[in-house]
Amino acid sequence: MNIPQQARADNAVALDSPAGATPGTASATARIPAQRWWRIIPPILMVCIVSYMDRVNIAFAMPGGMNEALGIGAGMAGLAGGIFFAGYLLLQVPGGKLAVRGSGRKFIGWSMLAWAVISVLTGLVRNETELLVLRFALGVAEGGMLPVVLTIVGNWFPDHERGRANALYRRDTAGVSVLATVHIEAERDRGEAIAETAWLHEPRWPRGMAASVVAYAPLGTANCAALLARQASFARVRGIRCKPLTASAPGESVAGRAGSMQDPGWLEDLARLPHHGLSWDLRVPFWHLQEAAQVAAALPELAIVLNHAGLPLDRSEDGLAHWRRGMEALATCPNVMVKLSEFGLQGGRWDAAGNRRIVRETLAIFGHERAMFGSNLPVSSLSAAFGTVLRMVTDALPDPLARQRVLVGNAARFYRIAAGHMYPAPAQDSAMC
Repeated sequence: MNIPQQARADNAVALDSPAGATPGTASATARIPAQRWWRIIPPILMVCIVSYMDRVNIAFAMPGGMNEALGIGAGMAGLAGGIFFAGYLLLQVPGGKLAVRGSGRKFIGWSMLAWAVISVLTGLVRNETELLVLRFALGVAEGGMLPVVLTIVGNWFPDHERGRANALYRRDTAGVSVLATVHIEAERDRGEAIAETAWLHEPRWPRGMAASVVAYAPLGTANCAALLARQASFARVRGIRCKPLTASAPGESVAGRAGSMQDPGWLEDLARLPHHGLSWDLRVPFWHLQEAAQVAAALPELAIVLNHAGLPLDRSEDGLAHWRRGMEALATCPNVMVKLSEFGLQGGRWDAAGNRRIVRETLAIFGHERAMFGSNLPVSSLSAAFGTVLRMVTDALPDPLARQRVLVGNAARFYRIAAGHMYPAPAQDSAMC
């Protein structure tokens, strides 16, 4: 069914969407230059993107051949990833003080230069020691960036303007009555997972925003049990998303490696989730779906939702056949649901006909009773507007009951969103019937 963009507002529980702040009391901002919006925000956004790329590039280098070239085992690979955060801690407080008393712009500029040099040197390491030293140095170089950025934003943007994040979300979802959002962990600084959850539980959020939270916990690590208990103590935390180690392409294997879906320690922590009343948001590419089905079958008490329709990235007939086999294997597990979200392809490409086929086949495999809509904003906007994605899913739903289940009911039930935590639905066009 098509959704007229202006004449009608349809209700949905939009999953994966980031929470935005509630606008505060407006204050006079006439003396603050309007150019700050394009002279500060775009550079800061670019800095954050580069910072993230520098931070995670090792995750691509290791399976790409660095581990074999340096003879690095799973334990050393984990240490190389984790030692970054030891260095990261050193400049948290000094970075904030520098931003207040010195020049935040110069600090960020020199930091970016340091990141670049260290990243280049990391590609030239000859042994484990050099790798650890450079990863620690990268953490130190990046450590002051976040407090500096936050201080700059706080100095140039009043509280009510920082609340425009919520307005931007409203803009993207204009024409749709969004009843609630589920915040899926944002893959920020892994050392601040608890802080992210605490921030989402502050009383600033409007009704329905971040009505449920899927948090992060590092499965397979020594402190995971304690972190799981801490995350579960927050009132609106309903699940955990921790991505298992995956191969970079079909035909490759990471089976048995640390962090994989065959790692006993990782599986032991995964099995803890039901004891805390938590579900698992499963996100793996299609060539790992059959392995995920084995995990789901072994943990029947664990409620699982597969993200992004299993990421069918290869749209060739062979690729889709591979994806379909994995989806059918998962569908045999009654504890697994599927999320209709993120259909964009590499480079932001939107394959309209192929995406419609994916939606239809996913619904045919799982049924309307086990599927839910997800927005994946803001990432999905790189490929298509929110309305385009929602209309595509809605067109595949044959009747009002199927619409109610996929757009609202299934997500509300899975993430345990009470009616009192949703936005009021328009009486004339409510999907919560």
